[in-house]
Amino acid sequence: MQRLLVDTHTLLWWALDDPQLSAAARHAVSLAGNDVHVSAASAWEIAIKASLGRLEVPDDLEALFTQEMRASRFRPLPALTHE
Repeated sequence: MQRLLVDTHTLLWWALDDPQLSAAARHAVSLAGNDVHVSAASAWEIAIKASLGRLEVPDDLEALFTQEMRASRFRPLPALTHE
């Protein structure tokens, strides 16, 4: 089992089934035993790019984001943590 942190591009390419996602990355993310994390920073980055007109996103982005996280077994990683 591997612990993975996917960046924003990987998250978007995964969700959109974009061919820019390498076969190796696609394989690593898809392995059932891997623990895949997505940083809250990715949501911020997507929102900022969308507000600047650099990324077109659907109106129901939050619902789609949540649905994709569940469907793909991705785990949210808060921007700040304390122990």
